[in-house]
Amino acid sequence: MLQRTHLDSPLPASPSTPRARSGVLATIGDTPMVRLERLWAPRRWALHAKIEGTNPGGSAKDRAALRIIEDALADGRLRPGGMVVESSSGNMGLGLSVVCASYGIPFTCIVDPHTTPQNLALMRAYGTTVEVVTTEDPVVKSYLPTRLARVRQILDANPGAFWPNQYENQSGVAAHYHGTAPEIARQLGRFPDWLFVAVGTCATIQGTARWFKDQGAHTRIVGVDSVGSVVLGGQAARRKIPGIGSAQKSPILDLGLVDHAVQVEEDEAIAWCRRLAVGEAILAGGSSGCVLAAIDRMAAHFQDGDVVVGLLPDRGSRYLELIFEDGADGDGRR
Repeated sequence: MLQRTHLDSPLPASPSTPRARSGVLATIGDTPMVRLERLWAPRRWALHAKIEGTNPGGSAKDRAALRIIEDALADGRLRPGGMVVESSSGNMGLGLSVVCASYGIPFTCIVDPHTTPQNLALMRAYGTTVEVVTTEDPVVKSYLPTRLARVRQILDANPGAFWPNQYENQSGVAAHYHGTAPEIARQLGRFPDWLFVAVGTCATIQGTARWFKDQGAHTRIVGVDSVGSVVLGGQAARRKIPGIGSAQKSPILDLGLVDHAVQVEEDEAIAWCRRLAVGEAILAGGSSGCVLAAIDRMAAHFQDGDVVVGLLPDRGSRYLELIFEDGADGDGRR
């Protein structure tokens, strides 16, 4: 049994009057749910995939980026003429690039060498200033502490700058509590029996899990992590696939909401990404491969008639060399 390590903190309320949005921001959320039929042999349980890659920035991070920026504008933490600076391995940087470009807000994103060339090019296309740190933290063997140190330097030099701090911001959790989770229930017409969610900053799993628990749902929440990540209790090691896992524990995740934890090797995730592309014509990133691998590992626990949902966090078009080219080993090498 996972240990409870975090006491619930209040979530920002859903606006009493829904925010009217124009332009591309109006397309964030309400992502499709599709039934997957071809990845497993005939079975007596139903598998549905929540396709977050259809968000305009290409991932579930668009939801958190939008909610964080709008909440900060509403309460004055982000003021006219200010700038935004954030650390990201790719997807949050893209989500914030879309949102900040839509609002005309300057955005600087601190990334590292694991960020794919496609993601770097896309962020720059939106007008984002991208800085790449190249020094790992010698203790945890990760670029994350170095990225965060650079964020703090920029904040110190720019008093009007706003740091979304996706790692601790409850607005990111609220985006999934008020958005993703009720969408899943509405699209299915019921609560799922199982929900599989990849972890990283943990806003997605915290928000969705908390919503289902608050509804009294029977839904079992499965946290999915990559080997080498410490989020769900694993040992720190080098990882190459971005978008899942972390070198630090999540301060926003209440592990008491997670019913099962599964860690997946990167080569296993790559294999499932390829099966998904060929079998279902869905091109998704490495975190989605981890989700499918975890579903396969837990399938023996499903009962006849169970409804299983896998949340697929992002598109695979940003990871062609890393995941889909023949000979890729998780580092994009041949």
